[in-house]
Amino acid sequence: MFHNLIGEGDSHRHITMEGITEVLAALERIEQQAELTYDQLLMLEANLFFGAFASYDRHRDMRMDIDDMSYEELLALEERIGSVSTALSEEQFTKCLKRSIYSQVALEVNKSTVDDMKCSICQVSGNLT
Repeated sequence: MFHNLIGEGDSHRHITMEGITEVLAALERIEQQAELTYDQLLMLEANLFFGAFASYDRHRDMRMDIDDMSYEELLALEERIGSVSTALSEEQFTKCLKRSIYSQVALEVNKSTVDDMKCSICQVSGNLT
């Protein structure tokens, strides 16, 4: 139905005027049959129109399909682009940590509250003092 919407040229997809005319004519036919509400028609038009624009990828030539690369090709690619790491080194990580020694704080609570206390890690009830 929308075969003229997207044309091929210079190995990139682009919108053709015939394609836009075809979409608008189809929307007009749908509107005359009153099968869809006006809001639904607007949504359909936006999806068709902007969806076709979204299919144009100006960086298409720069993308690589690494799923079909051999192990050797992946190693060569790694050598070419270098190591990419987003994690902190252990040294940077330890600089951000505060170290402290646990010291129990004396709480003034009644006996039943102390008996109901649980370990925050293992949730085992018991005397935590």
